[in-house]
Amino acid sequence: ITETEAFAPALARALASVPGVKLRLRTPQSYEPTDPGTSDLLVLDDFVPQGGLPKAPALLLVNPPRFPGGKVTGKLHDSRMSGTEAASPLLDGVDISSLTIGAGAARRLALPAEYGAAAWSSEGPLIASGGDGGRRVAVLAFEPSESNLPQLAAFPTLIDNIVAWSQQLAPPTAAAG
Repeated sequence: ITETEAFAPALARALASVPGVKLRLRTPQSYEPTDPGTSDLLVLDDFVPQGGLPKAPALLLVNPPRFPGGKVTGKLHDSRMSGTEAASPLLDGVDISSLTIGAGAARRLALPAEYGAAAWSSEGPLIASGGDGGRRVAVLAFEPSESNLPQLAAFPTLIDNIVAWSQQLAPPTAAAG
């Protein structure tokens, strides 16, 4: 797994704690175009390369500044979680009912049709997943450090679930999520 923001220690620790994960940290400046080809899951934290989503087998977009295939249309004014998708594999065994996100810290995402929200506020998705050309993409619309997510007991399980889900094959013609 290559994670592109060295300044997200809680996320990096959670990813490194997943059994079998070998974590490489990059900043947007040290990101290499070959990183996607050498990573099973590429984590882009507050960064999307200029050419769009890289051709990695799976992606986790954290607080994406742009969303190829969808849109980032500003910040959520109300980022209080108002619902979850009980059937989401990302939230299996995860209780995020006490999730709080700082004011203006979540981005307003317009998701492509192939994506579905796993957790949302009244203004848009907070956690989502879907398929993009046969690969799996998970999205956190906020920076975990701008929330209480890293302090929740469910955080390691959520990251574990994202890693496990990302390793499943996504059908090339069916929507995942």
